[in-house]
Amino acid sequence: MFKRMKKKTRIGMVITMLAALAAAVVLFLVNDETRDYLLTGDDINKLAIGDIEEEKIVRGKLYAILGCYAEDEEGAYYVIPVGEEEYMGVYLNKRYEDQAWKMIEETVDYINGDREEMSADRISTRGMIYRMDATERQYFHEWFTDTNFMTEAEVASYAVDYTYAVIPFSEWNNDRDIFFYIAIGIALIVAMIPLFWMITGRDVSGVKKAIQENGWNPEEIETDLMSGFDKKSVIMGRKYILSRSGWKWNLNRIRDIVWAYQYTHTTTYKAYGIIKTGTSVEYSVHFHLRDGKKGVISAKNEAEAQEVLDFFARTQPHIILGYTEQLSAICQQNFSELVRFSDEKAIPQYEPASQEVPSGDGNPWENDDTSMN
Repeated sequence: MFKRMKKKTRIGMVITMLAALAAAVVLFLVNDETRDYLLTGDDINKLAIGDIEEEKIVRGKLYAILGCYAEDEEGAYYVIPVGEEEYMGVYLNKRYEDQAWKMIEETVDYINGDREEMSADRISTRGMIYRMDATERQYFHEWFTDTNFMTEAEVASYAVDYTYAVIPFSEWNNDRDIFFYIAIGIALIVAMIPLFWMITGRDVSGVKKAIQENGWNPEEIETDLMSGFDKKSVIMGRKYILSRSGWKWNLNRIRDIVWAYQYTHTTTYKAYGIIKTGTSVEYSVHFHLRDGKKGVISAKNEAEAQEVLDFFARTQPHIILGYTEQLSAICQQNFSELVRFSDEKAIPQYEPASQEVPSGDGNPWENDDTSMN
């Protein structure tokens, strides 16, 4: 019994989970700049000079800084080695200032032979490369000559006029990125919901609870359901009915059903609120239990909904079948009257082929139309 129920619900759960995960992946890949920011394989320490270009997104740990050639209110511009023997600029926020100057001291000491190994400090970075403007280029070149690190001729050969702007993730994001993060987050939450339901068994927990609270015999229920009516959203025997609402199964005794009818819901789709673009129709069987609770059986089409009602008509003569405004009024105003009539089993012969609407001046229980639109 539980295996059959899980098979019917968990296929849909798995499909929902995979579709949501796929949507999250697609959204992540479509947002190309953030995708490259997080997943790029371009390591600044392995970047060839010919691969350095405008707006290239890179990452990597800075292991050597030679000096500082300029600064502004938010950070400073430093010289770092790149390629085989070349040098370029890197821009670091003020939060890195102490660490950067410590690395400068240790790098200079290593170059001068005052220490045997490079600095053990590393600054993890991600960001984007841009071409220096004329002012920054001037400061960059002057640093080499002012510090006597290179001659002007050597600067022309070894200085690469690009700067690697280190951008923390919190500063990388714009409104477009935030939209994608929200959409990805929603997709991941949607994917986690069916996974949680499968792990916790929430799809069948209601059935287990009903069996325990009512003291029903699981083996008797299993035997009853084995020889009954079996559809995607409902499993019925002569005594019990399992109905599915979304991913959740509910168990009831059929003798507790007092009224059942087909419900047809039509949705009209409109563009701009005025242009009709199409319609969709959903079919289901609604039933009312003697304790006042309601249940719904989804159907893929009208024929399947009528098949459920036919089964009730053949095997459950106590159930009032079909919808009328009179029955609806009695259900809302004096539900015990429906229960009384069901107990007396005073229902007429069910004729599913008839679509006549009662005139309202006859027996309120007589209704050949089993549907509600």
